[in-house]
Amino acid sequence: MPVLKITAIIIASWLAPNSAIAYSALQNQELIDKSGLAATLKELPGAMQSSVGAMRQQGMQIDQKFEKAWTDAARTAFGPEQSLAIIDQGLQKLLTPEDKAALLQHYNSPLGRRISALEVKAAQPGEQAKAQAYAQTLLADPGKNADRLALYRAIDKASGATATVTNISINIATAMTTGMASATPGPKVDTGAIRAQIEKQRSAMSQKLAAATLASMAYTYRDLSAQDLTAYLAFLNSPAGKTLNAGVGTLLNQALALQSEDFGRQLAKNLGRKGV
Repeated sequence: MPVLKITAIIIASWLAPNSAIAYSALQNQELIDKSGLAATLKELPGAMQSSVGAMRQQGMQIDQKFEKAWTDAARTAFGPEQSLAIIDQGLQKLLTPEDKAALLQHYNSPLGRRISALEVKAAQPGEQAKAQAYAQTLLADPGKNADRLALYRAIDKASGATATVTNISINIATAMTTGMASATPGPKVDTGAIRAQIEKQRSAMSQKLAAATLASMAYTYRDLSAQDLTAYLAFLNSPAGKTLNAGVGTLLNQALALQSEDFGRQLAKNLGRKGV
């Protein structure tokens, strides 16, 4: 999938079952399904709901009222229809018929099907913890595993995974904070000031996400040969591969920013805070 199951890194885990969403109105249905994007977005509401547990693990005091408000807002705001529509329209403008043919050739190939299946499996519940543990064993002897680690880092760079997820994370945090603040009585919301505060965390966030990306790739692709990884890297560096990953990253950013702002407003509303 484009930028390695972006969702699995953004919010602890994007719970993606091996299934597709049948939206007949989509112009790029086959590409969206076979890349794994449809299945990923389908499970975003569940991933957002489950992130309450991650907050508790970080020491946040979460009562039942907040948990219900959060889960209800996530279910309402993060339905896949809006994101898929934005991505589909964007891809229709971005990809040429030749691009689509090249992309589908990859996703329909044995290697493409295998990689998509591995990415879907690795994004299931509980797999992120396994990924972290596996990465620790790999990094325990970086000299021995230097060639493989270099391939994973090259795939990260070619797909733009860390950079894309960092941008999306910042935009989601900004949009959610803005949305919730806009639904709360008080002075006019200064989105620029909110973004400026969150931007201060970019460097630390990027480093953390780079480590998470490496762990995810090491675990997801652990059974692929070096030859397979090299072939996948060649696909990512192809004109069509570059266009798809860059385009999906930008389009996901736009879609999730809108949904996150709506989530913030819904959360504030569910907590009984009335807008001005």
